[in-house]
Amino acid sequence: VFQNTGLYMNCSNSLQLEVSAENQYNQKALRLEVDSGNELKLQIQLRESKPTEVTEPGKYMGFYCEIEPNATITQARLGMEIDPAQVQSMNMEMEQLTWAYWNGENWAPVDSTLNDENVLEAETDHFSTWAIIQVEETTEPETTTSTGIPMPTAFIAIGIAAALLFSRKNSLGVSL
Repeated sequence: VFQNTGLYMNCSNSLQLEVSAENQYNQKALRLEVDSGNELKLQIQLRESKPTEVTEPGKYMGFYCEIEPNATITQARLGMEIDPAQVQSMNMEMEQLTWAYWNGENWAPVDSTLNDENVLEAETDHFSTWAIIQVEETTEPETTTSTGIPMPTAFIAIGIAAALLFSRKNSLGVSL
């Protein structure tokens, strides 16, 4: 069942762990660091089939990780080893991958970092259903002037006004 799969755990307290995986699940390495503040029992299900209560993300790595704790989590770090060849074969970009959790209505991406060992990591204060998805690169919001006109538009408008003023003065025989 755990073909080519490893689980690396680090927990600050006593831990009881129950892990199950679907037959076709074959990710390389799941890393989990947990600080629960007290004894902890985790049920982890690694699966490729979509859980019934979630919608399928647009572009994702093809697996879901359901983690159910018996206690409140104060801090945890998720990590998954990412195979660049697999990402490329799925027409995805390594730089756009992020961990996301199902918030009951949609997938909520969280800040994630890809380390030198190709492990995508994210910090969280809760467990639920997680997946690694691709998010589109976001563009910086346009800076606006105090009138609400986007800056590039303002520069163009100022440029046109200056050109019209200069050409009008030249047609009147005024030199600048």
